Amino acid sequence: MITRPADITPSATSTPIGIIYDEDGSVTDALLGTGVSNSAYCAANSAFGGVDNFDVNAQFLHAVSFSTAIVRSLLRNYLTCNTIWLA
Repeated sequence: MITRPADITPSATSTPIGIIYDEDGSVTDALLGTGVSNSAYCAANSAFGGVDNFDVNAQFLHAVSFSTAIVRSLLRNYLTCNTIWLA
């Protein structure tokens, strides 16, 4: 079990998008299951994620995005975000 920063949990609605930059795939595997970061599943040089909290009207409240090393270097120049968790 890993301890996640509070702002990437589904209840963190004050930071609606949590971005996790995962250099080696270890965080992705820890959160989503062993082997999920395997490049055979297109996780290399990619970004993926999804909505993890909706309100009663099915409106988006929070989502998490996982990004690999190359995507991180590209996004760093273009994104300003509330949550960055480097691995």
